[in-house]
Amino acid sequence: MRGTSSAKGDRQDGIVEKHVTKYTDPNVRGSPAWREKEDLLSSVPSVGPVISRTLIAELPELGSLGHKQIAALVGVAPFTRQSGQWRGKSFIGGGRASVRRALFMGAMVARRHNPVLKTFFERLVAAGKPKKVALIAVARKLLVILNAIVRDGTPWKGTVGVVSQPSSRSRSSVALAQIRATGRRRRKDGGPSSW
Repeated sequence: MRGTSSAKGDRQDGIVEKHVTKYTDPNVRGSPAWREKEDLLSSVPSVGPVISRTLIAELPELGSLGHKQIAALVGVAPFTRQSGQWRGKSFIGGGRASVRRALFMGAMVARRHNPVLKTFFERLVAAGKPKKVALIAVARKLLVILNAIVRDGTPWKGTVGVVSQPSSRSRSSVALAQIRATGRRRRKDGGPSSW
């Protein structure tokens, strides 16, 4: 008989935790640098000790690469399959499977409990993306956020990655309204300018 999804998740967490514990020296895990990184990563809602320890142990490049490089290194960057006129679907692949598994588990929790990533997931699903594609996008965004947190050395503030809602009047529509009202275009410094 198959186990429930939570039992499967618990089993995977146990495997990852055992792997991290087995291959990292207790002195390394107790070092101030390790503790500091673990505290920074654990400040993000949906990132617990298993995910933070996995990232620290399996991904030493975290915080030193750009967002595209770190996503490709882990294997959550989308690659487009196309040739000439033919266009296929995008896919992910390669990278470090253990880190990708841990991020996927974190993304599943984040889509429910992290307000920023929950909004991101819901927006993608509302736009017509399949749920698994949206979940991988959440995993990638979570990785990019964690990379920035480690790079900057600042804990989660809850506003990372928040996209402001566009106002009803964008800058271009305001500028167009000014042109129509005055008959002239304004310079960036605010002075009058003729056509």
